[in-house]
Amino acid sequence: MSENRRHFSRVGFQSTVIVGIQEQEYQAELIDISLKGALITLEGDSSFENNKRCVFELKLDANSIAVKTDALIVYSHENQLGLKFQNLDLESMTHLRRLLELNLGDSDKIQNELFFLVNPTQGS
Repeated sequence: MSENRRHFSRVGFQSTVIVGIQEQEYQAELIDISLKGALITLEGDSSFENNKRCVFELKLDANSIAVKTDALIVYSHENQLGLKFQNLDLESMTHLRRLLELNLGDSDKIQNELFFLVNPTQGS
């Protein structure tokens, strides 16, 4: 896929995340994140099948601010997983959008990406 076709900016963001797969929780390191999904590295040698459902949680503070959503494994190689977010609730979407705006430094770009997220057939 060429870079010109990508509608969602990936932002490198170092943080620990929790991923629930098959009723088991795994601690992972976040490599990058976008409005559409995330790339993570699991501890140890863990590979999972593509199209397996999971739960992704990124805590943004010690209290209750978090991005938590269902996700689908769309890439798995050795201990890296690519996740596609599914059913992102409004609160998590708001936190994710703000995280991306702060780290990308371009709120207009994120607004444009939100348009593509809501209207995926536009611009393709």
